[in-house]
Amino acid sequence: MGGTVALTEHTALDLIDSGSRLSGVSLVNTVPSIARELLDHNALPRTATTINLADEALAPDLVQRLHQQPHVRAVNNLYGPSTKPGHRIELGEVRNTLLSHNDVAESAVGLHGDHLVAHVSPVLDEQEIRAHLAASLPRQLVPRFFVFLDQLPHTPDGKIDHNALPAPATPASWSSTPPRTEVERTLADVWREVLEVPEVGVHDDFSTHGGHSLLAVRDVDRIRAAACSCRCASSSSGRPSLSRPWRWKARL
Repeated sequence: MGGTVALTEHTALDLIDSGSRLSGVSLVNTVPSIARELLDHNALPRTATTINLADEALAPDLVQRLHQQPHVRAVNNLYGPSTKPGHRIELGEVRNTLLSHNDVAESAVGLHGDHLVAHVSPVLDEQEIRAHLAASLPRQLVPRFFVFLDQLPHTPDGKIDHNALPAPATPASWSSTPPRTEVERTLADVWREVLEVPEVGVHDDFSTHGGHSLLAVRDVDRIRAAACSCRCASSSSGRPSLSRPWRWKARL
């Protein structure tokens, strides 16, 4: 795009001693503690119009100090993203998309183990909310679990009390259609083990119910092992084998 990226040797604190060499910087990407040091040393580049801050909680007084700089037009708080295996999850993006639904009053998004969970107020239709998120977010950003409450718990100062949010209840089964054949039963057994769920139906979706790239590798390995066992057994018993189980892709 015609821009320039300047990588400091250590951290953005190098701007204190190398500010003149790094002239023309329009965006500074660092952590709040270093941004504070740059302000204290009057070393924030005068050309920097955007400040991106991550990895640490952002204090309100630092935001105020940054906005007091006449050249700063935007301060972006990037603190809060979480990492699920195989995907970088921006919790704020999921929450903002939830809040864009006309009927959602409040929402909180977090991780429960390796699974994305959304707490939503008030009580709404889950399928409608899932469809709303799926319309604008990639599949891995659609929470696996939804917890609907009349009102989310709050701290005395009015903020959402994340520590008081109830854990999601794992559904006993995600599908009304149980495995019907030996092949389906074998694959369902693999999915139960990999996804750590009590039941799996033939229409359940791997990604929607917590599957991700690392689990997919484990899933394929165990299906191949099961296919090998079935082929060995079928050679003597005449039973059908899992000769090409990977054709099931993401659905049973």
